[in-house]
Amino acid sequence: MAKQPYDFESQVQGIPCKVLFTKDEFTILDRHGYPAEWLEKKLTKDDVARIEKEYSAYSEAVLEDY
Repeated sequence: MAKQPYDFESQVQGIPCKVLFTKDEFTILDRHGYPAEWLEKKLTKDDVARIEKEYSAYSEAVLEDY
């Protein structure tokens, strides 16, 4: 599988990762940009809520640049 572009960096259970948002969902990538299903399985409700907040802040910052 090829490396994926990503939107921002985050953490899942304290493990560094990258996050790619597509429409209404997101994909967790490892630090090298490859899909990490093993890491997605570790997501908690708190991780999901935090990542969604990080995405909101990221989106606002991107929109300000345009």
